[in-house]
Amino acid sequence: MPHSNLRPSWIRGLVMASALLGLGPGPAAGGIPGNTTAGPQAARILQYADPSQFPAALHADVFTEYVTAYRAAFASGNFTHASELAIRATTLLPTLRRPWNHLAAARFKLAEWGPAIEAARTADQTADDPYVPEAAPEETGAGAAYWEGIALYSTQRYDEALARLRAATERAPRWAEAARALAECSFVAGKTGAAAAAYTAAFDLDPALGTSQDLSYFAEARASGGDIDGAVGLLQEALRRAPYEPGLHAKLGDLMRREGAIADAYYEALHEVLLQGVESSFAPAVVAMQDALVKQARQTPKTAAAHEILLVASAFANFERGEEHKALHQVQTAFASSHTSSPVLLFLFADALFRDGVNEKALNTAGAVIAAHPEFIPAYWLQADVQTKLGRSRDAAATHARIEQAFPGYWRLRTRVEQH
Repeated sequence: MPHSNLRPSWIRGLVMASALLGLGPGPAAGGIPGNTTAGPQAARILQYADPSQFPAALHADVFTEYVTAYRAAFASGNFTHASELAIRATTLLPTLRRPWNHLAAARFKLAEWGPAIEAARTADQTADDPYVPEAAPEETGAGAAYWEGIALYSTQRYDEALARLRAATERAPRWAEAARALAECSFVAGKTGAAAAAYTAAFDLDPALGTSQDLSYFAEARASGGDIDGAVGLLQEALRRAPYEPGLHAKLGDLMRREGAIADAYYEALHEVLLQGVESSFAPAVVAMQDALVKQARQTPKTAAAHEILLVASAFANFERGEEHKALHQVQTAFASSHTSSPVLLFLFADALFRDGVNEKALNTAGAVIAAHPEFIPAYWLQADVQTKLGRSRDAAATHARIEQAFPGYWRLRTRVEQH
């Protein structure tokens, strides 16, 4: 099940709100999860067991302190303590909406879907509070519909979830996250037209919203409506944000194939396998797409893109036969006339040089790939191989360290550096 990308807007205002209240900055996002020790301000709401012991004169001050403490706990990932605070607040002030929304949010984050839904439904039946700090959208009536909607979505009750998420966007039409959640749910429910419209609204409100998954869903939704160019742009943005996300290059290659850019599609397919390995879940489909592109190229071998694909495919065959020099010549010929912006072809040239024993030039060419495409991990691995071949073991170790820092899952770090 896709995981909803929750980014409560209160997190952004947490430090400012704390300063205004004279409480100092709240806990950093990197605070220790599971630490439920409440500070002096947070403890005050926990001092009262039931409403009869909670003086009305203290409601405003204690509630303000509670909201700040709750937001700090939630922002730091301490959802157990956030839930504890919200439970006490709903006990003391059961007619106010905000604590019920807080309880729904904390329980959602704890994967307690049923209790989250019940808390959100109670929030929907209660009133907004008059206290400070000002309520964020997810703490209002829109939030009640939102929390119920994403909890229903997490239990695959898509029709019910869509109804509640639509209500959230209607109640707060400027709330980008509600539109994003509606879009994600619509896409997963198979309603691609509605997903495209909701994603458009969400990204218009906040272009930086969402994850690479959202951009991928948006791309697929736009492509299903015939907007291939727009879909390509979205996947390229997804790759900018998450260059090592499995499947993104495969999807981009498929879109380029549909556009007729068969050479670029071929390189995107190669990129997916080079980056994720032949055992990745996308590898079988990618290999099938590569084969289909080669077969397509054979039908029109004199066109520039087809000729380029056939040269590279033939080079791979020559590598398999041990004819490295012939393969090098083919890759070099393909590179000389290519117009691709992909790093794959230059990488293949560097790899062919290395296989043919032209080590210094291979090292320089791998460095050129890295300079132009610093996210292209296979070039670093090739660089380390050449450095090892040239006796520069310290340089190779440093290059491997850079790979592990950037992408520790790279073929499970190339099967733990080729099993030592």
